[in-house]
Amino acid sequence: NDNIDLVSDNLIVSLQQYSELSRSKKATMKMTCTMCHDPHGTSKERAEMKRKCLDCHKGKKWGKPVKIRAMSKLACESCHMPYAVSGDNDTQVQDYQKGSSRSHIFGISVDSDYSLNNGTRHAALTKDGFARLTVEMTCYSCHKAGISHDMSREEMLSMAEKVH
Repeated sequence: NDNIDLVSDNLIVSLQQYSELSRSKKATMKMTCTMCHDPHGTSKERAEMKRKCLDCHKGKKWGKPVKIRAMSKLACESCHMPYAVSGDNDTQVQDYQKGSSRSHIFGISVDSDYSLNNGTRHAALTKDGFARLTVEMTCYSCHKAGISHDMSREEMLSMAEKVH
């Protein structure tokens, strides 16, 4: 099953990492779990990560720097692997719904009409067959949670187009 089931518009049902990965552009590059994770580690340990994003994503083609200075110190996973998977520790932080663990969808939509929920509590797919993270899942973690200045959804979409 390569559907991605949702708890809500912005939270993904847990234990679907393979489905998330298979509906991301990374799947077309034949990316597998063990390319980043140690199969003998546990998901609760940072030590189970055997590779960081920039180990593969470097150079002009992949490792594009963040153009917005205020975001330049964020780790790749802050935006491309947000806490968007539901679990025991979900929280509501002001207007941001934070899940318990990180998503493996990676790609972020800047399309104002895209919503992750396709209306049936499954992830909507782009014309290319990919699911995408939304600004509600990514940008809201700072801009609607009181960490950074508040912005409208439209402002976040516009800024997201300029990030890399």
